[in-house]
Amino acid sequence: MKSSRLLVGLLVLTFCGAAWAQNGSITGTVKDPSGATVAGATVVVASPERGITRQTTTNASGEYNESALSPGNYDVSVSAAGFKKYQAKGVKLDVGEKARVDVALEVGAITTEVVVQGESVA
Repeated sequence: MKSSRLLVGLLVLTFCGAAWAQNGSITGTVKDPSGATVAGATVVVASPERGITRQTTTNASGEYNESALSPGNYDVSVSAAGFKKYQAKGVKLDVGEKARVDVALEVGAITTEVVVQGESVA
């Protein structure tokens, strides 16, 4: 009886771990034209095909991380005061992948956009 409970418990943990490992993440660093990191930039990771939109802010080191994302294609946009809005469209995220999208913001109005399209943006 004890061994069957232990076996069931181990199976549940195995399946939960396998389901969790299927998710991936998109991470990166946001910098200005001089190479200095940009803290407090707004980063939006969206999957129009899945109806997912997540928003985060870069930390003091200019880094961001959006995790627990299902495999698929994502659009990443970054905006900060005094800089043009940056967009990377069609970032492909595979099972368990940690995709990296590093961003070099350009000085300008936030209404101006810099768009990068394709699978390999970093």
